[in-house]
Amino acid sequence: MPSRHGPDRGRRIARACSEQTAVAVIRGRFLVRDDPPSVSSGVVHRISQQTWARIVAGGCAVWVGLAFLRTRRMAALIGASESEVRALGARDAANGLALALSTDPRTAIQTRVLFDLSDAVRYGRGRPRVLALTLGFAAVGAAGLFARRR
Repeated sequence: MPSRHGPDRGRRIARACSEQTAVAVIRGRFLVRDDPPSVSSGVVHRISQQTWARIVAGGCAVWVGLAFLRTRRMAALIGASESEVRALGARDAANGLALALSTDPRTAIQTRVLFDLSDAVRYGRGRPRVLALTLGFAAVGAAGLFARRR
């Protein structure tokens, strides 16, 4: 029996796929009829700022849930009081709604990036994990500014 990664791999995968969708398997890359290139083929699809803003709003929703459901744990993690964590949760809930509902999310994305950068300065000192998380989330938000507008 040949190995999983042997020369018959393409044929096995093509057989597993339906006739309508599998066109070819070349070097582990799937070429699918009528589909644009995927990330695996080296082309990254550009998404709209609105879609990007909704993705960031999902991240805000996760933090809001943690801020209100695990307030004590989040306060210990970032080194703040519980009331401060709840205030951050309320701030991020408002920003998440703005991100999710705005028709032109540029201002909401910029605000989100500024919030995350200020959180990195305020809570990241002496806490490398908090610093990495806040700067990473700021970078994700900033990348949304470069997404296409429509």
